[in-house]
Amino acid sequence: MKTKLLAAISASILIFLAVVTPDRGAAATVAATVPQGVTLQGPNVIDYENLRYNGEYLYLRPTFVKSERLIRQGTPRADGGCTFVRSVRVTATDPGPLTELELAYDPATCRSLVEIGQLAAAQQLTLGTGALERGSKSFGTTSSSGATGGRHAALPSANGTRYLAYRDATYEEPARWAFCIDPTRPECALVRDSIPPVNRIKSEVEWTPDGVCATSLGTTSWSRYEWEMLVLTGWYLGAHLWDPQFPCEYVQSLSWIYFKNDLFCQAVYYILVPPDIRPLIPPPAQTQTWYWPNTARGYPDGSATLTTVETKVGGCSDFLRFWATSVHTTVP
Repeated sequence: MKTKLLAAISASILIFLAVVTPDRGAAATVAATVPQGVTLQGPNVIDYENLRYNGEYLYLRPTFVKSERLIRQGTPRADGGCTFVRSVRVTATDPGPLTELELAYDPATCRSLVEIGQLAAAQQLTLGTGALERGSKSFGTTSSSGATGGRHAALPSANGTRYLAYRDATYEEPARWAFCIDPTRPECALVRDSIPPVNRIKSEVEWTPDGVCATSLGTTSWSRYEWEMLVLTGWYLGAHLWDPQFPCEYVQSLSWIYFKNDLFCQAVYYILVPPDIRPLIPPPAQTQTWYWPNTARGYPDGSATLTTVETKVGGCSDFLRFWATSVHTTVP
């Protein structure tokens, strides 16, 4: 455990050094090859895609086979954070899982450059078990005429197609990849086994619609959610709520959850800031990540809306990169 903790702290030091060294300034804008000229520029931009330390990329750079880049505009918060609404409407005919990956972030203007599309290869965003704490819930209900107010009259039987849709959202830190540029390095196995994304939330629904109601007569609809956090580096739950709903209009898994960390920046601060300088530089604030809420909602026509309202705030939160995977598929 001590070795794993040292690896995590070392990775946090790399984050700090990447900020204060010229490497970060040289990579303050997204590469000129961004399609359609979509870039995020400014003196405060954190360029996750190109951020390096000693020439090595600090974040994974996955390959998209089909995608688009756009800038999402967030809403400033009084505590200095930014809130972003990230949402997609999907159907079972869409080609494969849809990934939204944050490429760059400007905390001063609350702008986020993202790439949205299909990855060439799926990425494993949940690694290891010993360093994690998890939780999950599920609830199912069988539809009857009384439950839907008789609105099945226009189409009383399901078409037999059953759907599953989910939104899996996470924040990651560069510690996961900093030691794995060269996969033969011994540190790589340690980091990959013990340092997953710092926290994540997955909201999922399963339903059999009939074109009029999302809850077909005689079928069972399910709402589920699960969460996990990296306790190894000090993350703990702030609060979490869950609201499964099954009206005729939709089937829903609505999850509110946020996580806290009092150590995420403290280790860097006390290691790198000399004691005589500390009176001039206050210690970093508590780091928080909010998924408030994370939603999967399935409709009578078989489509689904998958949404994350996310916020990162506090010490070192700018260096937590947002990922989300949206999946819509049929169930045999």
